[in-house]
Amino acid sequence: MNVGFIFKHRINSVMPFRVCNSVLNNTSLVHLSDNNHSTTVTIIPELAMLHEFIILADGRPFNIIENYSLDRPPREQVTHYFRSAKLSPWVCRLANGRYKFNGNVYQVERMYNDGTALHGLLFDQPFTVSRQFAGNDGAYVILRHDYTGYDSGFPYTYQCEVTYTLKRDGELMIQTVVTNTGAGSFPLADGWHPYFQLGGKADDWELYFNASAMVEFDERLIPTGRLLPYRRFNPAEPIGNTKMDNCFALDKEGPENGGPQFACTVKNPANGVSVSFLPSRSYPYLQIFIPDHRESIAIENISSAPDSFNNNMGLRVLGPGQTASFEVSVKAGVELPDL
Repeated sequence: MNVGFIFKHRINSVMPFRVCNSVLNNTSLVHLSDNNHSTTVTIIPELAMLHEFIILADGRPFNIIENYSLDRPPREQVTHYFRSAKLSPWVCRLANGRYKFNGNVYQVERMYNDGTALHGLLFDQPFTVSRQFAGNDGAYVILRHDYTGYDSGFPYTYQCEVTYTLKRDGELMIQTVVTNTGAGSFPLADGWHPYFQLGGKADDWELYFNASAMVEFDERLIPTGRLLPYRRFNPAEPIGNTKMDNCFALDKEGPENGGPQFACTVKNPANGVSVSFLPSRSYPYLQIFIPDHRESIAIENISSAPDSFNNNMGLRVLGPGQTASFEVSVKAGVELPDL
């Protein structure tokens, strides 16, 4: 866990929140924090990647994000588990890297070793800082990438802006805004791919999520098109030895309509560390994956099911000049909330 920041300058340090910039082993970092030192979020701007989400646990800094070591460039490591990668313009797997849209068949150039196109096209592409700011109500950084159609399998152009905003009480909002800058429509899905570590093994953690169904997968983790009834982990229960690499359709009723306060919560009862998710309706699906080492859990808020370019499950179509926005709030703390 890297908590030794090398600050280059500060912005509005007298405010309740601040933004700091540092460089570690030639990797630029942006730090969003509150002035009582209870929460610090660190972003790797070149990949729009969440690197640290540090809270106080038992009076000591505790990073809930399983990240990459910065002893070498993160871009060289990102395809190992795709930790905190930006998923755009599709999420998870695209079967055979092929899809049909508006009567044309497209073949994506970037393929994964299992014969699918995995996690979109932007996960290792350069983002730039558009703006960063700290004030009375929070601190944020806006990151931008302009996709120019560099993969022939997705010959469109769009702008992708990712905003990380640290708010009060350990709440982090992540917003992605996609704008079609081309002359034609294109298919679109969006998501992100963070891994959370709460101390110890996932087997001992408690998990809750408000799903109505599980997306049925084939042996290659490609949806069959069927939704299966699913109510496990609602109410919360220990994860135990459960293996997970699944996609779930969330219940549509949020807290504004009498639904649960959070769509998903994972908690370590041993130390009280928990993280909870409140996605907007732009993220109606949840992908959960537990790696073999079982020291973290990937909780991915996604706008569609995997392979949505082919199965249309949650797929959006963005017309020329149109904009799509995707939001999720993540709240971390100790003994938060009651499951």
